Amino acid sequence: MAMSMDRFAYGLPDPQEAPVIAECAWCGGEIYGGEVVEFDFGKLPERNQNAQRVSRTSDYMHVDCWEECADAHWLTRDERELLAELVEVA
Repeated sequence: MAMSMDRFAYGLPDPQEAPVIAECAWCGGEIYGGEVVEFDFGKLPERNQNAQRVSRTSDYMHVDCWEECADAHWLTRDERELLAELVEVA
């Protein structure tokens, strides 16, 4: 078998071709593989049930977006732990 002379035929995969796994429920950005926060919107405290910015089409957020979301909704540490969990998506 002859070696390809195409300089892009070998090496690391192109990160621009990574598949989109989900959409961030907070910022709307694309989520690729890696660590994300999976949350259960149904467990959101009563006082925050009408949260308008959180998308109901996704259960995932970037880690930074989750912190911003939790701060915006004045969630306590206990509430944050109840609502969300750090997961690895591929």
